[in-house]
Amino acid sequence: SPQVEGVVQVAENGSLVFPPFPAHLYNAHVHAATYTCRASSPAGTLLATPVIVRAVVVGEYEVQVYDQLVMSGNTAVLRCAVPSYVREHVTVTSWLHDNTFNIYPSLHG
Repeated sequence: SPQVEGVVQVAENGSLVFPPFPAHLYNAHVHAATYTCRASSPAGTLLATPVIVRAVVVGEYEVQVYDQLVMSGNTAVLRCAVPSYVREHVTVTSWLHDNTFNIYPSLHG
């Protein structure tokens, strides 16, 4: 694999290193690709299980909750709307009621 300055490097021990990078250096051919380690000796060549690399560019995002109308006695569902580009990297850790009371997720809802 070629050295790509500031984006990916091959260490002396053969490890592939992806150092932190600014958003303008994102390269899909490097940061959203599948890699397979190949080791060779006089006895033959082995291939490791392929690994998928997907870089995440850190940026600002906002979560939102939209107002819901519900009839008295019925169930209301409030959803935390997380932007799609960070959704799989974000976990809802609690809900805050009146800026004083935290409601934490549990196995019992």
